[in-house]
Amino acid sequence: MNIAVVHGGASSESAISTKNAGYIAATLEENGHIVSLLEFDENIYMNLQKRKPQLVFIAVQGKYHGDGTLQSICEHLRLAYTGSKSTAAAIINDKCLCKKICAYHGIRTPAFIYVNKQTFWATPKVELLEKIEKVMSYPVVAKAVTQGGSYGIEYIQSRDDYEKIAQTFNYDDEIIIEQFIKGKFVTTPILEIEKVPIALTTVSGENVIGKQKDIVLFNKDFIVKEADLSTEQKEELEKISIEVFDIVNAKNYARIDYMIEEETQLPYFIEINAVPGLKPESFYPQAAAKYGLSFNNLIEIIVKNEL
Repeated sequence: MNIAVVHGGASSESAISTKNAGYIAATLEENGHIVSLLEFDENIYMNLQKRKPQLVFIAVQGKYHGDGTLQSICEHLRLAYTGSKSTAAAIINDKCLCKKICAYHGIRTPAFIYVNKQTFWATPKVELLEKIEKVMSYPVVAKAVTQGGSYGIEYIQSRDDYEKIAQTFNYDDEIIIEQFIKGKFVTTPILEIEKVPIALTTVSGENVIGKQKDIVLFNKDFIVKEADLSTEQKEELEKISIEVFDIVNAKNYARIDYMIEEETQLPYFIEINAVPGLKPESFYPQAAAKYGLSFNNLIEIIVKNEL
């Protein structure tokens, strides 16, 4: 099959996207496909139109990229592509909208408020602080609505950290301020196998040398391991993850992130990733490997899901 792997672009995650694309392209070639790597730039529409690939493997991430933008281009060109469709990808990439939809359907998620840049600068400091404190207690987390990879996140320990909220707007004009959940990060990948969404192994990760970093590089200092959870917790996460996948109308594959609250051991839905990283050492491929799927098999299933 003639496959174009689209990567890069101008988002904060472009360098990571390009690295992922290299692994994907090499594996596709090993699996017998004809592969071309295409940079996501102002010529992407024309380049896809010229090449007419049988499938576009989407490796771009972030705002104006994997948020429904490239998906919409492919739909306009009537090209098959991997992952969730444009509307679902746009919803998933918008942390605020996605959380509202999931909360409406009864998914447990940290309390949060939405703030845009215009409102932030127009609202007196005391008024916004009171709005935050009415909904949640410190510490809280300010997050850019459309960023991934831990970009655009600030931890607010108290009123004294108010100015940190402004820094989040360097990444987006819209943010959420969310209750910080003290506990353990885990993630559950979903993969459609023969069109049925299956929860792969729930995993977590840690740096084995030095302290934990905000941005995970998946280098030799970082290990991904099966999450240390009870059977009941794993089963609950699998159930919730498939439900979230269905609620937002995700397709093919996605990854759902949670915090397990330290005291209650309850899972809190944080976000879903429509285009999770596919570097072999990263969460999704490692979870697939622990489930019993090699990286080559994983990539081929993602391709076959679009046939």
